[in-house]
Amino acid sequence: MQSDAGLYYYILPTGQIFQYFGGQVGQVDTSYYADPQSFIDAGPAEIPGLAQFVSMDGNVLTISPDISFVGSFNVQVTATDSVTAPVVDTFSVTVNNLGPVWSLLPNDLQVSHNDPYVVPLSAIDPAGDDITYSFAVNTPGAEAYALRTELDLAIYLPLYDNHGGLGQKWMQSDAGLYYYILPSGQVFQYGGGLVGQVDPSYNANPQSLIDQVPLASPDVTFTYIYSTSQLTVNIPVDFVGTFEVIATVSDGAAAVSSSFKVTVVNIPPTWVDLPGDQEMSHNDDTLTVPLSATDSDGDDITYSFAVNTAGAEAHALRTELDLTIYLPQYDNHGGLGQKWMQSDAGLYYYILPSGQVFQYGGGLVGQVDPSYNANPQLLIDQQPVATPAVQFTTASGQLTIDPPVDFEGTFQVNVSASDGAAEISGSFLVTVNNTAPVIGPIDDQTVPHNDLPLSVTLGPTTDADGDDVTYTASLNTTAAHAYEVKTELGLATYLPQYDNIWGQGEKWMQSNTGLYYYILPSGQVFQYHDGQVGQVDPSYNADPQSLIDQQPVATPAVSFSLSQDSGNVACDITPPADFVGTFLVDVTATDEAAMVTDTFSVTVTNAAPVWQQVPDDQTVTVGQTSLVLPVSATNIDGDAITYTASVSTTGATAYELTQRLGLAWYLPQYDNHVGTGRKWMQSDTGLYYYILPTGEVFQYLVGLVGQVDSLYHDDPWKLINQQEVIVPVGVTCAIAAGQLTINLPSGLTGTFEVELTATDGLDTITKTFLVTRQ
Repeated sequence: MQSDAGLYYYILPTGQIFQYFGGQVGQVDTSYYADPQSFIDAGPAEIPGLAQFVSMDGNVLTISPDISFVGSFNVQVTATDSVTAPVVDTFSVTVNNLGPVWSLLPNDLQVSHNDPYVVPLSAIDPAGDDITYSFAVNTPGAEAYALRTELDLAIYLPLYDNHGGLGQKWMQSDAGLYYYILPSGQVFQYGGGLVGQVDPSYNANPQSLIDQVPLASPDVTFTYIYSTSQLTVNIPVDFVGTFEVIATVSDGAAAVSSSFKVTVVNIPPTWVDLPGDQEMSHNDDTLTVPLSATDSDGDDITYSFAVNTAGAEAHALRTELDLTIYLPQYDNHGGLGQKWMQSDAGLYYYILPSGQVFQYGGGLVGQVDPSYNANPQLLIDQQPVATPAVQFTTASGQLTIDPPVDFEGTFQVNVSASDGAAEISGSFLVTVNNTAPVIGPIDDQTVPHNDLPLSVTLGPTTDADGDDVTYTASLNTTAAHAYEVKTELGLATYLPQYDNIWGQGEKWMQSNTGLYYYILPSGQVFQYHDGQVGQVDPSYNADPQSLIDQQPVATPAVSFSLSQDSGNVACDITPPADFVGTFLVDVTATDEAAMVTDTFSVTVTNAAPVWQQVPDDQTVTVGQTSLVLPVSATNIDGDAITYTASVSTTGATAYELTQRLGLAWYLPQYDNHVGTGRKWMQSDTGLYYYILPTGEVFQYLVGLVGQVDSLYHDDPWKLINQQEVIVPVGVTCAIAAGQLTINLPSGLTGTFEVELTATDGLDTITKTFLVTRQ
């Protein structure tokens, strides 16, 4: 024989037991020599208790074993007369019990999940002993199934039976790992340790472990009524499946057990009315549709509802990753059940059976419903699905759906019906329609500055659905700010060939000085190899040329006032009193479910004064001390005109600069060379100069050399050809009643400039003429 630890023992016909290479370790009954397996299988010996004593009364021997004792024991009798040697005799006593036997035992049975299981069950005891019953749900099958599933056991290897000498039975998993089960039911991994424990019976037939099907172990209770010999099996109401009942009957000395299987079945509900896809108007508060199910078992049915978010989450991830192609040829490449996909940018992604999505060579990038692993094309094709906070109520076979008042779009309703043990489900779409408000149309507006406020009709007070429409009007600063950024950076060229070169959706531009910039989808503007330099509206990322072409737009302090008239909403627009120019107005209209916007321009005009009478160049004699000339202007807007007259230094300043620099030629072929609106000139010594729109004059590669009136930038030849004028002392000019009076001091000779202005408060016109005294 061999021990569990691998030691060897042998038994002699005398019942003596020896350890191999050792000595005697014990003595047993000689019967065990004939059947050593009975020795190995022997249980604990029954030792009679103190109550099982032997007593003598005269020559009557009384043997009184314990009432619960069954088995054999030896009695030794010794007779002595105190003279001769004692006489000893030994005999055995065997106490037998006729244990109980089953008289009525259930067969395997199938019951409905909502019916109590009542069956006849009884046993008899031939000796007339009282008997008791006990019951239990057998779980070895459930435990064995859990271990078989965990280890993925697939093959029994009978050719290796007892390989190792401990009664092992060998098995192999689906992954090729080896396991063995001992007679004790312990399961070990080859080269590893203990991995589980099952019923010892599986050692006798390891294939039964591999073939083990799920066995439930519900929380079952038992009630036995002795008077009627009936067993009631109380099964949880939500249980469906098969379990095994172990029934045991005992007379206190012996017990017998048997088992039977109980299969609890349930017929699930079926739909009677399940809605198809639905449409409703957003201004209908609720949608009511028929919804009902029936249950042939007579079970009560409960309903549950939810707005499906799986599609919305999947669409968001598909859009974020830009998934476009499912690659079935790579299914399970990697061995984890992966399904492979490719993005529009050529990146590879895979989805696991758990619904986790990974980027190849990267990490976890998202989680979707596991069903998308079964068909990744559904993820790639996933369309937008809304997830509003919808309320559901049911009554009398009707489902009432109440979406939020401001919701417009389509959502999916998941509905289920349960009888407590089984559940059926379905789904349908609900589309909430809304007709968006309509603005205008509003054309660009032009209004004289003295005809304000400007009143513009924005649209009707209600939309086609009858919803109230709310309007807002505000000053649009987007374009003005974009113009500031474009001007500050000197953006001049859009470079579409570099679109998204870094994969951030960036669009590239170049300035007039050769610097590179890019704009992100967020509207952030960065200089290449530098940091953020500006922020514009994100729409300019879609069309960077519109940023480069952006023209100046004013942003005056405009006020807006809304009013209703004859079913329409009008807006009074009032810019500042001194404003002339163009600004943009944003208008929004919403019915709480949809919003529309429009933008239009407002140009405030002013008709500048026009000279009606204005002097030409004048010549007077030395003796003439004053000069009186008619001066007048008109204004078609009817604005009051204010005049001024003064001696001008413009020409004298320009003449001095021209003479000092020796300016001789204007070079129009170089206009705006190097940008900033430069106009180039050359001196009679060959030096180069340029004038900016501000009137600043620079020498090329030197710096600022002078400042003249900006009018000379319009025509540089006028600067080059400027004639000599003086800046006289003591000359006064005054305008009154349409007359210009110029007072000349005695002794003054030469030519000087007089500048006249006429203004209506918004626009100013000027006239310069020469006065020569000789």
